[in-house]
Amino acid sequence: MKKIFIYLAFACLLGYAFTSITYSHFGLSKIPKPAIRDTSFKPFALMELYTSEGCNNCPPAYKVVKTFLDYGKQSNQNIFLLDFHIDYFNEPWVDPYSSPQNTARQESYAKVFPGGSYTPQLIVNGSQSLLGSNPKKVDAAVNKALGIKPSAKIDISSASMGENGSVEVHFHAQNIPPDSLINIALVQNTVIQKVPTGENAGKTLTHHNVVRYMLTVPAKNGTTRFYIPPKTNDASPTYSIIAFRQDLSSMKIIAASEREVK
Repeated sequence: MKKIFIYLAFACLLGYAFTSITYSHFGLSKIPKPAIRDTSFKPFALMELYTSEGCNNCPPAYKVVKTFLDYGKQSNQNIFLLDFHIDYFNEPWVDPYSSPQNTARQESYAKVFPGGSYTPQLIVNGSQSLLGSNPKKVDAAVNKALGIKPSAKIDISSASMGENGSVEVHFHAQNIPPDSLINIALVQNTVIQKVPTGENAGKTLTHHNVVRYMLTVPAKNGTTRFYIPPKTNDASPTYSIIAFRQDLSSMKIIAASEREVK
């Protein structure tokens, strides 16, 4: 019995020594625990491009923002785009995606960005204004936004196509007061438009994430509904939902997210 006890004790000591040597060999003092990554409040860059098909300075900006959208998808970064078409260039060509509401939204930024409205103006997270066709400036603005961890979040749990061209959106806000407001935009992912007259006469323009409708709803609602707009010249348009929370005094955007409509 004594010999067995001694043998077991020796075996335990040998096992401990082997384990210690094994950990030491790999530079470990103990079995590492899996790293827990906090992705609940991931940084984002929401680009708002103010543009017009009647402006010949705008097409270069379309290529710039598309580059950053592609980069966001490839690198798993939250880079979003809202393509707002304004209506003050609607002569002689009337931009079919323009609206006075888009123009009014751009003008609302004048209180924080002096200098008036222009195209192509790019605003990032409501806190930076710059020329949308300048890739270096856009790169700096997007990277600055991605370096700031937000304090709030909007989850879009679903965006599904329903009957009669309806889109039902379900969302949940975190760290956002329930009595505050959230903007939810329906965007057409790609628009190809041939412009017959005006500064871009004869050109075929490709737009991305064109804002077709935008609603403002209470954060506590958790659901809203859109109706798909009449088809333009696109045979099979696709859509996404972009939701964001904006502080109306500073115009800074504190939370944003996107989900494809399926």
